[in-house]
Amino acid sequence: SFPSVDLGPGQTFVVAHPRSRFAEANMTSSAMNFNGNDAVGLALCDEVVDVVGVSGQEAAVAGVSKATKDHVLERKAGISAPSSWAASEGSDADDSQWVVRNKNAHTLGVHQALVEVPSSDRRGETSIKRLRW
Repeated sequence: SFPSVDLGPGQTFVVAHPRSRFAEANMTSSAMNFNGNDAVGLALCDEVVDVVGVSGQEAAVAGVSKATKDHVLERKAGISAPSSWAASEGSDADDSQWVVRNKNAHTLGVHQALVEVPSSDRRGETSIKRLRW
């Protein structure tokens, strides 16, 4: 069982297998034993809000065959809301919500996202500003 964790802006929570090389992990668990044909979901209050992968398949992502095996999948910075796997996997690098990287290339514990926040100017007019954090 995983702990309930509240994350603030710019924070990440990393869970890794105990035998992994990721010293940056916030938590280790032998449940983190994936071989590329697993689906992993992110839940909020027992409701799945985001999914990576397809159970029983080494899925293609961003036009890369079997990208869920022996690769790092990193969500693109412009993605700020969850979506279904079918909507996020994409058929090429342009329409995918993921960047597929070599399995040894990672920025574990770091993720940049573009976030739109309302902002008021001196005249009281509201606009949207895009922030990278």
